[in-house]
Amino acid sequence: MSFPKRRFTIQLFRFIAPIAVLALAVLIFIYLIKTRPEPPPAQPEQRSWKVEQVIVTPQSLAPRLTAYGEVIAGDAITFRAPIAGVIASRPAQDGARVSKGALLLAMDEQDFKPALERSQARVDELEAQLRTLQIEHAQDQEALSLEQAIVTNAENTLQRNLSLLERKLASDSDVETARDALTQARLALSNRQQRINSYESRKQALQAQIKTAYADLESAQRDARRAVIHAPGDGVVCSVSVAAGDRVNTNDELLRFYQPEYLELRATLPSRFADELRCALEADQPVRAQIQTSTSPQNLRLERIAGQARGEGITGIFRFEEMPDNRPGEIHSIEIIRPPVDEVIALPYSAIYGNNIIYRINEDKLLERINVEVLGSYPFENERGVLVRGDDLNPGDAIAITHLPNAIDGLAVEPLNEDTPAATAPLEVTP
Repeated sequence: MSFPKRRFTIQLFRFIAPIAVLALAVLIFIYLIKTRPEPPPAQPEQRSWKVEQVIVTPQSLAPRLTAYGEVIAGDAITFRAPIAGVIASRPAQDGARVSKGALLLAMDEQDFKPALERSQARVDELEAQLRTLQIEHAQDQEALSLEQAIVTNAENTLQRNLSLLERKLASDSDVETARDALTQARLALSNRQQRINSYESRKQALQAQIKTAYADLESAQRDARRAVIHAPGDGVVCSVSVAAGDRVNTNDELLRFYQPEYLELRATLPSRFADELRCALEADQPVRAQIQTSTSPQNLRLERIAGQARGEGITGIFRFEEMPDNRPGEIHSIEIIRPPVDEVIALPYSAIYGNNIIYRINEDKLLERINVEVLGSYPFENERGVLVRGDDLNPGDAIAITHLPNAIDGLAVEPLNEDTPAATAPLEVTP
């Protein structure tokens, strides 16, 4: 074989050999695919979610209502300056607790003592004038009979002189003198009678002046008493507006004082609960409330509902049942215990979906959606829970209390506490 032909054969073999090997590999792969054993079909496995559950029993419970209120000193006393003057002393300090009768503030007595003395002197003067009038009246009555006798004598003297004049035994001057004496006697008698007749009116006028003087005296005495301020009871000084040496005008505020037993809390309540709470008060059913503090809860009682409502609701006025250690102006969150409701269950907030949905775990461990009515908050195992009511709830139902973001009807779950006994609500506080 010639060299060129041999060279061509080698090149042709090098070209065909890889193609043949590749074709053989493809045929072998196809054969293996067609002759491989079929695997068993995969069975879909449904995932289950681990949840906690609670076995519920409908019962009669009192829902809670959370509200915010302000402590008010409804009976706080505001002391004001009765007169213009200077503050002599002010032992009271803002926030100080004082006992009944303790001196709180005193004004300078030079500002009220002169007015008091003038009023007393005016009363003494008028009473002396009344006594003088009574003495003069008694004397006028005694003198009236004497002056009547003088008039009678003067009339007799005149008649005698007229008779003598007719007999030429008396002169005209004697008659005139007798007539003048009679006129003077009658004038004196008339004046005396007029004084006696006007006695009652003069007495009444003087008595009216005495009443006015006594009113001025009582006003001065009242100002004198108010110028020295003592604590009307055990309480707290809540505001001081002046200091010793300050000059004040009439009716200027001096200080404020309140007694803790009269503190009250005013809370704004939603209008939809107005009828419920009002009916409870009218039926003499006490409505209780609590303030949770760091030490121990403070108990309150709804005393009344304010007569005027506001846009955000009604105002409930609560009275502290124990001596409070609160101060006016404090803002507190209170939990109001509403009247009991039958056939309700207590659940944690984590069991609620949206505003009115919970899920029951059926015998197949699948979730079932239940629509409920949320009635209010309620303690659940030392946590804040909620009271619900629903027509589809039955005693012994297992309710999922773990909140699942993908909770739907038919979702498979695995309860972590299948042996948990039925949930029991905390004992109600007996009024």
